[in-house]
Amino acid sequence: MKSKRIFMTIFLCITALSILDAQRQTGSPKGTEIGTSGLAITIIPLECNFPIHGREPQKADVINYKIEFKKLADKYNIIIDWHTGSYRDEIPDGLMTARNANDWELEAYAPILISELSLYPVIFVQKAQLKRIIVCRDLWVDSRGRNENVSATLDNKNKTLYLCISYTYKVNNRYKQRRVIHHAFFHMLDDVMGLINKDSEWAKINPEGFNYGDYGLGGQYDRSSEAGLLTDKYPGFLNKYSTGYLADDKADIFAYMMVLYHYVEKRAKKDKVIEAKMQLMKKRLKQFCSDVNSNFWKKVEKIKRNITPYKTLLP
Repeated sequence: MKSKRIFMTIFLCITALSILDAQRQTGSPKGTEIGTSGLAITIIPLECNFPIHGREPQKADVINYKIEFKKLADKYNIIIDWHTGSYRDEIPDGLMTARNANDWELEAYAPILISELSLYPVIFVQKAQLKRIIVCRDLWVDSRGRNENVSATLDNKNKTLYLCISYTYKVNNRYKQRRVIHHAFFHMLDDVMGLINKDSEWAKINPEGFNYGDYGLGGQYDRSSEAGLLTDKYPGFLNKYSTGYLADDKADIFAYMMVLYHYVEKRAKKDKVIEAKMQLMKKRLKQFCSDVNSNFWKKVEKIKRNITPYKTLLP
């Protein structure tokens, strides 16, 4: 009986790997980066639902996520939901569906969410009006006839952030998820400030003649995974993806300041546009919340990160 179970496990693994290999060879969609529509932000369609980092967590990775999620929720006076069951809600971007994540996925993902959200002062999260985080898997958003498998979606109307943790099977996705958390949070913040879709002060910083999403004027609306990788090929922007939409340019500046402050600072020394965006970001956030000050950024600056996963799609 035991040998049969082992055989079936091996068979299912081989089958899954064969399907993924076939998708890669036939050039099936690799998913998209973070996109914005109205008051909902849909983030990074998935490639598959393999376990996080391609393995189940080791003992050193495992925490009691139920206790830790409750501590985090109590700290920020929010709701963190991971066990409701099947989710089906109408959000501004369309119909959203998802289901519960597995225990081992939650155990591996919890330290990521906790460490990143805990960087924020409590008053900062409260001013952003975040009310609820739903940690789930198999998150889909059906928007304008296009059904996309995404890593997160933000419902600004109900102040709810959906995080899909079945996204993480690649080696570098642990790092990408850190960026996604901050990127999505900033969209909510940007909406509260009333600047998510129209921001002339920010737009004026861009190179003369530039227009977001307009290929002929320097912008490129590319939502592929590669578009979100850091590069210096697009002066004034951290990556190709940021040239596609105003809200995503701002959100990625903030997200990368949170996860790779030294990199953004280094780019700013050589790129006056990025420098101006970085300074405007700091100025606005300090005005919005006085606790997001120089001491806050000094704390963020001390965090050491591996830059490679943000610049290369690892196999």
